Amino acid sequence: TAFIVDPGTYVYSADLDERHKFRSTAYHSTVQIDGEEQNTTQRDMPFVIGNEAKPRVLEWKTTEDFDKVVAEHYGYRRLPDPVTHRRSVEFNKRERSWLIEDEFFADADHLYEMRFHFAPDLDITVQGPAVEARTADKTLIISALSTEIDPVLEPQATSHDYGQILGSTTACWRISGQPGKLSWKIH
Repeated sequence: TAFIVDPGTYVYSADLDERHKFRSTAYHSTVQIDGEEQNTTQRDMPFVIGNEAKPRVLEWKTTEDFDKVVAEHYGYRRLPDPVTHRRSVEFNKRERSWLIEDEFFADADHLYEMRFHFAPDLDITVQGPAVEARTADKTLIISALSTEIDPVLEPQATSHDYGQILGSTTACWRISGQPGKLSWKIH
């Protein structure tokens, strides 16, 4: 059972507004800062994307107990107060859980919107600063470990096949200021 998914493509040029939404930062399970895209995009150029992010892997480690990758990108360095976003993702093989840590290097306050994009047909509920996604027989919980802010559920869409669109939900935590590091446990 898939819980957290990529939204897919939907269409390429038949509906430029939908194409623009489906490739946006807000439609993916990552952090959007100040409402900007990680890489610049233009609605009327559906096959062109900027190269501002320039992601790079800083660490990759795998052991019997865990897999871990640390990477950062520079897509938000073009903001008036530049921000570097570093993400660490660790899979604990014994617990079968994930720890995601997002670090932000900036001098001023910003609006950070952390999203997780869920597959269609899941029952999604907010439980304080956590979100539960359920099927008939399985549950996935995403717990915010470093904030008490409750997420907001946003209606979005997912496209498994070209031209097909299904309703789905995204959980979004909106945090203003200088959070330094935000952590999420998925179990």
